[in-house]
Amino acid sequence: ALANEVAAAKASAPAEVCTFSEAPTAAVTNVESTAGSSMGASLLRNPRLNKGYATRNSVRVEKGLRGLLPPARISPLEEARRLLREVRWYQRPLDKYKVLIQGLLYNEDAFYATVIDHLEEMLPLVYTPTIGEVCKLWGELLQIPPGLYVTIEDRGRVDRIVANWPENEVAIAVVTDGERILGLGDLGAHGMGIPVGKCMMYAAAGVPPSKLLPITIDVGTENAGLRESKSYLGLRRPRTAQEKYDSLVDELITALRARYGESMLIHWEDLGAFNAFNLLRRYKDKICTTNDDIQCTAVVSVAGIIASLRPNEIALADQRILFVGAGQANLGAAELLQQCLMREGLSQREAKERIWMVDSGGLLCAERYEDLSKRKRQFATHTLPEGLSQPKLPLQEIVRAISPTCLIGATGVTPGIFQKEGALQAMAEVNGDRRPVILALSNPTEKSECTLQQAVEATGGHVLFASGTQFPPVNYNGQWYYGGFANNAFVFPGIGLAVYATGAPRVSEEMFVQAAYGLANTVTGDDLKRNLLYPPISRLRSAALQVAAEVSLEVRRHGEYDEESAVYGSGDCAGLQSDRGARIACIAHKLYSPEGSTVVVQESRRRAEKVDPSYDNTWIAM
Repeated sequence: ALANEVAAAKASAPAEVCTFSEAPTAAVTNVESTAGSSMGASLLRNPRLNKGYATRNSVRVEKGLRGLLPPARISPLEEARRLLREVRWYQRPLDKYKVLIQGLLYNEDAFYATVIDHLEEMLPLVYTPTIGEVCKLWGELLQIPPGLYVTIEDRGRVDRIVANWPENEVAIAVVTDGERILGLGDLGAHGMGIPVGKCMMYAAAGVPPSKLLPITIDVGTENAGLRESKSYLGLRRPRTAQEKYDSLVDELITALRARYGESMLIHWEDLGAFNAFNLLRRYKDKICTTNDDIQCTAVVSVAGIIASLRPNEIALADQRILFVGAGQANLGAAELLQQCLMREGLSQREAKERIWMVDSGGLLCAERYEDLSKRKRQFATHTLPEGLSQPKLPLQEIVRAISPTCLIGATGVTPGIFQKEGALQAMAEVNGDRRPVILALSNPTEKSECTLQQAVEATGGHVLFASGTQFPPVNYNGQWYYGGFANNAFVFPGIGLAVYATGAPRVSEEMFVQAAYGLANTVTGDDLKRNLLYPPISRLRSAALQVAAEVSLEVRRHGEYDEESAVYGSGDCAGLQSDRGARIACIAHKLYSPEGSTVVVQESRRRAEKVDPSYDNTWIAM
């Protein structure tokens, strides 16, 4: 099959031959006669400039590439196809990842053209779940360091570390300290794979790669086995004291904003719970920042709930949501859901009555109030229903007592809990004719609260299911069932695009509300017929664009409003509140569009024909 594919590609895309018959200009003559000129070799080693075998003949002559490339010239599309074919030669996801990274270091456009055109195949390789395996093996992989490392030993000179990054214009920095990498725990400096993967998703959605900066803060690791490993590449010491950690972060933020401006988005990723909440509290009203695990996961959860309203014919105010796990993700989702319920007309008390939460000690309730953290206390307003006074009851009993319409798991440490504790069958029982919503968000796959197959079998196929890492379709009683991809990849790129396009100096709470409704509205009627609560990943770019258009609705232009709480942006796409089409067109004009991508060609054609990827959102008012 591979031989046939190669033969077909050759037949459909004959190569040109570079004869160099053009008469060289004086400048070119000088370049070619310069002994030992390194211009061409340097270009070939710059993946942002190198177009590989797709380099035009005139450029080969002008840039000193004659003799450094074979004479045949292929199209950018065929260059991307070459990479795709090589990826498909291998079976193991890790081997495929290695090939893709080699491609990225060779020809950036070919890499992103391949990812964009084959997102459903490529995303699991450069993002979850393969990226978890990559992080575990980070010290064994031979690769050019792909981001910026800032260590606790750099305190007092972080500005010089930031100055070493070669790009002078960066719009988004993705920052981790490696303390809580997916469900894998503290990987220290080996957590770099996560911000690298997030930057790839930003670029695939349309943020130019040159404007993205992955950063790992290395303050040590509590993983003793990792510290003792010969292949560990980070500081071999326990994590530093909190005061020094905070000081280093302050210095890093100051250095980044001094070099790249106040509208640079600082995206926090996979921090430990304390630092995640602490840094968000300290900075969210002062700088342009977002925490992916708290705020963007919240958008994903709430968007899934909103999307489920249509097939279940139920209003948001009539939902009862049970969150299993009371960490960053679910606390953020519960807070955002409360805002959306209040937007629908409920009081704060009424909104809280519809939200239930379980942690390792059982249901959050008034009886446990004094023993809970401040953030958990806001959802501990319920008096325990009769029969639920015992701590740590099985989920099955809790579900039967409170009759939730939606069950959301983000525990990270209790794989299979929905199945093991009978929650799936109980959800089917209490919801009757209405399909229960099951969101199993923990990553990677082996940490998920349940699988698609378990959800389908326990409910007889009468379920709306989505997970943080997508499961393959399931055949049950002769019918195929599909699970949605409830992943932040649909959210953070849209928010990043909005900030990049509008120059917003901060990300307000209202922007996340808009993002939730925006993402829910990307789900089409055809998606819902397949029981999908999120668009397929192949529509990542269009979903990100639509989310960005809704988020940018909240960004005003200076001089047009005098609201103290409003967000004012300095970018071209700020201040377009009255015209959604203009917002989409403005943001679309700024999208990164790599040569060789058929998806990008189709996007350009649609824009030329003025086809608006808008959607009908009248159902929201029901």
